[in-house]
Amino acid sequence: MSKKTEVTAVLGGKIKEVCEKMDEKTFLSLQEIRIRQGRPLCLKKDGQTYFVTKSGVLKEVKTNVFIPDRRDILSTVEVLAGYSRFAFQEEMRRGYFTIAGGHRVGLCGHALVQDGAVVELRQITGLNIRCAKEVKGCAEVIFPYVVEKGRVQNTLILSPPGCGKTTLLRDLVRLVSNAGFCVGLVDERSEIAACFGGETGNDCGENTDVLDGCPKTEGILMLLRSMAPEVIAVDELGGENDLAAVFEASLCGVSVIATCHGACYADLERRKGWKEVLDKRVFDRLIFLEKDAVGKLRTVTDGTGKGVKKKEALVH
Repeated sequence: MSKKTEVTAVLGGKIKEVCEKMDEKTFLSLQEIRIRQGRPLCLKKDGQTYFVTKSGVLKEVKTNVFIPDRRDILSTVEVLAGYSRFAFQEEMRRGYFTIAGGHRVGLCGHALVQDGAVVELRQITGLNIRCAKEVKGCAEVIFPYVVEKGRVQNTLILSPPGCGKTTLLRDLVRLVSNAGFCVGLVDERSEIAACFGGETGNDCGENTDVLDGCPKTEGILMLLRSMAPEVIAVDELGGENDLAAVFEASLCGVSVIATCHGACYADLERRKGWKEVLDKRVFDRLIFLEKDAVGKLRTVTDGTGKGVKKKEALVH
């Protein structure tokens, strides 16, 4: 299934009609489709923002472009809900769907809150389709920092949202796995391996076991108990429970590769629960990506934030 087909399959109303008119090549470098009620359909492609005419032509200016209305939004939500009525409420509560190809559809609307927790999203007014992209070879530049003297370093990849952390992690998992290490991948949002309908859409390596749709904390502990991994990989570490599970894995002699939001070492120090992780030197390598360039390496440090000697990229 092509990337265009994967994305347009979950659209409804005139949004679907417009996007189906777009050129197939456009979808290959597409990063986001932002759908907002009463505002122009907005695309992010190659780091640039574009708008779309009713005939599917991309423009850099907002004049004479397609504007979704309430019916278009409702139609798209109905298509999304139709794929899994049972899981629909849980996904609405989380605020996103993961579709075929590992693409994530975020939702905004009126949040229904009970006992301090969101139980449902209603009156959806905006959607953001973040297009997953498998870029084989993009992690070759960081591989020598991660695998040293036959050991996988505990590695944390950091950047602000939308800078390519997940894409880089996916390829790094593939490289580490194909290097002979047994990798357990906790793919909470089905974005890394792109599991859909029981099938894996992306290449995560020949020695990788995927735990799909499982929360990170539980997933890390499950893999430790049952799969005897040498390496555990997770995307977007957040709360203290996630960090505790990572620390447990490191005490068991299992290497961890993870991602996290952050632009610099100081960002980590300010986040709740992270100071202890840094003080205990849980991570051997911190890999920072550029803010304004998707997947571009900015710097690599050790667990204290000090720069490490530059290494040559992996060569096949």
